[in-house]
Amino acid sequence: MPVEAPPIRPVRIPPTDEIHLKRIRAFSHFLDQSIKLPFGVRIGVDPLVGLVPGIGDAISTVFSFVLIFEAARLGIPKRALGVMIFNVALEALAGTIPLLGDVFDAVWKANMRNARLVEAVYRPDMPRRSKAQIFASLGAFCIGLIVLMVILGALILKGIFALFD
Repeated sequence: MPVEAPPIRPVRIPPTDEIHLKRIRAFSHFLDQSIKLPFGVRIGVDPLVGLVPGIGDAISTVFSFVLIFEAARLGIPKRALGVMIFNVALEALAGTIPLLGDVFDAVWKANMRNARLVEAVYRPDMPRRSKAQIFASLGAFCIGLIVLMVILGALILKGIFALFD
Protein backbone atom coordinates (compact mmCIF):
# COMPACT_ATOMS: atom_id res chain seq x y z
CA MET A 1 0.00 0.00 0.00
CA PRO A 2 1.52 3.39 -1.04
CA VAL A 3 2.27 5.91 1.68
CA GLU A 4 0.43 9.16 1.26
CA ALA A 5 2.13 12.45 1.98
CA PRO A 6 0.64 14.41 4.85
CA PRO A 7 -1.67 17.21 3.76
CA ILE A 8 -0.03 20.57 3.31
CA ARG A 9 -1.19 22.91 5.99
CA PRO A 10 -1.37 26.61 5.26
CA VAL A 11 1.35 28.66 6.86
CA ARG A 12 0.09 30.36 9.97
CA ILE A 13 1.17 33.95 10.24
CA PRO A 14 1.57 35.18 13.82
CA PRO A 15 -0.88 37.99 14.67
CA THR A 16 1.89 40.52 15.27
CA ASP A 17 3.42 39.73 11.86
CA GLU A 18 0.02 40.04 10.22
CA ILE A 19 -0.28 43.54 11.69
CA HIS A 20 3.10 44.50 10.20
CA LEU A 21 2.21 42.98 6.82
CA LYS A 22 -1.13 44.80 6.73
CA ARG A 23 0.59 48.05 7.65
CA ILE A 24 3.11 47.57 4.82
CA ARG A 25 0.35 46.79 2.31
CA ALA A 26 -1.87 49.69 3.33
CA PHE A 27 0.88 52.30 3.62
CA SER A 28 2.51 51.35 0.30
CA HIS A 29 -0.90 51.54 -1.39
CA PHE A 30 -1.52 54.95 0.18
CA LEU A 31 1.88 56.25 -0.95
CA ASP A 32 1.85 54.85 -4.50
CA GLN A 33 -1.71 54.01 -5.66
CA SER A 34 -4.38 55.67 -3.54
CA ILE A 35 -5.52 58.28 -6.10
CA LYS A 36 -7.30 57.20 -9.27
CA LEU A 37 -6.76 59.43 -12.29
CA PRO A 38 -8.54 59.27 -15.67
CA PHE A 39 -7.76 56.35 -17.99
CA GLY A 40 -7.18 53.96 -15.07
CA VAL A 41 -3.90 55.55 -14.01
CA ARG A 42 -3.22 55.40 -10.29
CA ILE A 43 -0.80 57.50 -8.30
CA GLY A 44 -0.37 57.98 -4.60
CA VAL A 45 0.44 60.69 -2.14
CA ASP A 46 4.19 60.12 -2.57
CA PRO A 47 4.58 61.84 -5.98
CA LEU A 48 2.28 64.65 -4.86
CA VAL A 49 4.35 65.35 -1.75
CA GLY A 50 7.43 65.22 -3.98
CA LEU A 51 6.09 68.21 -5.92
CA VAL A 52 6.88 70.47 -2.95
CA PRO A 53 10.29 71.92 -3.85
CA GLY A 54 13.15 70.92 -1.59
CA ILE A 55 11.44 69.27 1.34
CA GLY A 56 8.86 67.14 -0.50
CA ASP A 57 11.25 64.44 -1.66
CA ALA A 58 12.87 64.26 1.77
CA ILE A 59 9.46 63.70 3.39
CA SER A 60 8.61 61.02 0.81
CA THR A 61 11.92 59.30 1.51
CA VAL A 62 11.25 59.22 5.25
CA PHE A 63 7.79 57.72 4.58
CA SER A 64 9.40 55.04 2.40
CA PHE A 65 11.90 54.22 5.13
CA VAL A 66 9.00 53.59 7.52
CA LEU A 67 8.03 50.68 5.26
CA ILE A 68 11.59 49.38 5.25
CA PHE A 69 11.64 49.63 9.05
CA GLU A 70 8.48 47.50 9.23
CA ALA A 71 9.99 44.93 6.87
CA ALA A 72 13.19 44.79 8.89
CA ARG A 73 11.18 44.16 12.07
CA LEU A 74 9.65 41.11 10.36
CA GLY A 75 13.15 39.71 9.86
CA ILE A 76 13.23 40.13 6.07
CA PRO A 77 16.66 38.99 4.78
CA LYS A 78 19.36 41.66 4.50
CA ARG A 79 19.65 41.13 0.75
CA ALA A 80 15.94 41.94 0.28
CA LEU A 81 16.31 44.96 2.58
CA GLY A 82 19.20 46.10 0.37
CA VAL A 83 16.97 45.90 -2.71
CA MET A 84 14.28 47.85 -0.87
CA ILE A 85 16.77 50.55 0.10
CA PHE A 86 18.00 50.70 -3.51
CA ASN A 87 14.43 51.17 -4.78
CA VAL A 88 13.85 54.05 -2.37
CA ALA A 89 17.27 55.63 -3.00
CA LEU A 90 16.78 55.53 -6.76
CA GLU A 91 13.35 57.12 -6.45
CA ALA A 92 14.64 59.74 -3.99
CA LEU A 93 17.64 60.74 -6.08
CA ALA A 94 15.59 60.85 -9.28
CA GLY A 95 13.05 62.96 -7.40
CA THR A 96 15.57 65.76 -7.05
CA ILE A 97 15.25 66.45 -10.79
CA PRO A 98 12.43 69.00 -11.14
CA LEU A 99 9.23 67.58 -12.71
CA LEU A 100 10.96 64.62 -14.40
CA GLY A 101 11.72 63.19 -10.97
CA ASP A 102 8.08 63.46 -9.98
CA VAL A 103 7.00 61.63 -13.13
CA PHE A 104 9.61 58.94 -12.39
CA ASP A 105 8.28 58.71 -8.83
CA ALA A 106 4.71 58.18 -10.08
CA VAL A 107 5.82 55.45 -12.51
CA TRP A 108 8.54 53.64 -10.49
CA LYS A 109 6.35 53.11 -7.38
CA ALA A 110 9.18 52.03 -5.09
CA ASN A 111 6.84 51.43 -2.16
CA MET A 112 4.63 49.00 -4.08
CA ARG A 113 7.74 47.23 -5.38
CA ASN A 114 8.96 46.92 -1.82
CA ALA A 115 5.61 45.64 -0.54
CA ARG A 116 5.59 42.93 -3.22
CA LEU A 117 9.17 42.00 -2.30
CA VAL A 118 8.22 41.66 1.37
CA GLU A 119 5.29 39.42 0.42
CA ALA A 120 7.60 37.27 -1.72
CA VAL A 121 10.35 36.71 0.86
CA TYR A 122 8.43 36.77 4.14
CA ARG A 123 8.40 33.59 6.20
CA PRO A 124 6.90 33.38 9.70
CA ASP A 125 9.97 31.58 11.05
CA MET A 126 12.42 34.39 10.25
CA PRO A 127 14.28 35.73 13.31
CA ARG A 128 13.17 39.21 14.35
CA ARG A 129 15.49 42.20 14.72
CA SER A 130 15.54 44.69 17.57
CA LYS A 131 13.92 48.08 17.02
CA ALA A 132 17.03 49.91 18.25
CA GLN A 133 19.34 48.12 15.81
CA ILE A 134 17.01 48.77 12.86
CA PHE A 135 16.40 52.39 13.81
CA ALA A 136 20.12 53.14 14.11
CA SER A 137 21.00 51.51 10.79
CA LEU A 138 18.10 52.85 8.74
CA GLY A 139 18.19 56.25 10.43
CA ALA A 140 21.84 56.78 9.50
CA PHE A 141 21.23 55.65 5.94
CA CYS A 142 18.11 57.82 5.57
CA ILE A 143 19.93 60.91 6.86
CA GLY A 144 22.83 60.21 4.50
CA LEU A 145 20.46 59.83 1.57
CA ILE A 146 18.69 63.09 2.39
CA VAL A 147 22.05 64.91 2.60
CA LEU A 148 22.95 63.45 -0.80
CA MET A 149 19.59 64.61 -2.16
CA VAL A 150 20.23 68.15 -0.89
CA ILE A 151 23.67 68.23 -2.50
CA LEU A 152 22.33 66.85 -5.79
CA GLY A 153 19.41 69.29 -5.69
CA ALA A 154 21.78 72.22 -5.11
CA LEU A 155 23.93 71.13 -8.04
CA ILE A 156 20.88 70.82 -10.29
CA LEU A 157 19.66 74.28 -9.25
CA LYS A 158 23.12 75.71 -9.84
CA GLY A 159 23.07 74.18 -13.34
CA ILE A 160 19.61 75.58 -14.06
CA PHE A 161 20.62 79.08 -12.92
CA ALA A 162 23.80 78.83 -15.01
CA LEU A 163 21.60 78.38 -18.11
CA PHE A 164 20.08 81.80 -17.53
CA ASP A 165 23.34 83.71 -17.00
